[in-house]
Amino acid sequence: MPHHQQALAIAREIGDRYNESLNLTYLARGEISQVAYAEAIQLSHQAAQIADEMQNRETQSEAYRELTLAQLLSGDLTAAFAAVTSARQHDYPLNNANVLALQGIIQLRLNQTTAAQAAFTAAIAHANGLLAQTPQLYDALDTVGLAQAGLALCGARNPVFVKNRVSEHVTTAIESYSAARAITSAPGIVRRVLRLFDALAVIDTEGVLTDVRAAAAGEEAV
Repeated sequence: MPHHQQALAIAREIGDRYNESLNLTYLARGEISQVAYAEAIQLSHQAAQIADEMQNRETQSEAYRELTLAQLLSGDLTAAFAAVTSARQHDYPLNNANVLALQGIIQLRLNQTTAAQAAFTAAIAHANGLLAQTPQLYDALDTVGLAQAGLALCGARNPVFVKNRVSEHVTTAIESYSAARAITSAPGIVRRVLRLFDALAVIDTEGVLTDVRAAAAGEEAV
């Protein structure tokens, strides 16, 4: 993270509020990777405050997304839901799918299955819109994989849901994650993908997503 700290110092020195907010968000992301959630929350709050002052949708969306993730991973679902609600208020097409997928995870963990299903479905639609323009966009493919996994769990929770629909969501999740890993399997990216996946799969008591995780990690299912 030293280059982001240097970039932050420069941005502050020259009064570049846009890059100040963005680099605070990047530093928060780095703290999340180090499992330093309290520090990530603090940095994300700073980034969001600056973004709100500028009324810049890109930096608002990015800052609140990172804040949501840090709160989710820290186990504070109430704060995570408040953060993702703020993120949803700032329309930024490159990040909307990611925010919606996070919303789906939080709502599913809060037992709001119908709302989670709607969020996952919307996330897939936004991600597919990006993929229609850039098929090699691995971030969008990972988001589709995550959201399809979320839909599989929504279905598994619903006693009237057709069983083969759950299998279809699992299959599509595996295909999407596998396509993403064919584009990049960089360790840092994979760790971030798995961190998100595990935040969802913590409620998978029946092992519905076992093979999906292997695909997300770029491994062959056992």
